[in-house]
Amino acid sequence: MTFEETHVDVVSLRLLRPGLIDTPLKLRLAVFFAQFPQMRETPMRLSGWLGGWERHEIETALDALADSGLFERATHGGTNTYRLAAAPHREVLAALSDDLADPYRRGLIEAYLLLAAPEGELLELRPARVRHADAYA
Repeated sequence: MTFEETHVDVVSLRLLRPGLIDTPLKLRLAVFFAQFPQMRETPMRLSGWLGGWERHEIETALDALADSGLFERATHGGTNTYRLAAAPHREVLAALSDDLADPYRRGLIEAYLLLAAPEGELLELRPARVRHADAYA
């Protein structure tokens, strides 16, 4: 195994900091949208897909991600929808998704988030299942 294969991508680590991706939920949302970069969705539908978090928790996390510039927010008929912001974030999130697919690097990310997450927040990361960059295109 090479050095590059055993360490989290430095670009990925730049996203894992307070104000950007600093909770397990934000990480889960970022990776989910990185898998489907053209998808625009509501917190209500995401709560059904992601499980484990309530709609208001998802909306709060998405608002924070939109405020940070990683996501875009739009209002349609009084309902907020969210999507991944344009490049360069998409490439960086793809690298982060790759890091999560490797058990060792995922462990490093989990360790960081355990230290950064608010007390009592459940940490549950799983490797990405869908790898189609053009899904929902």
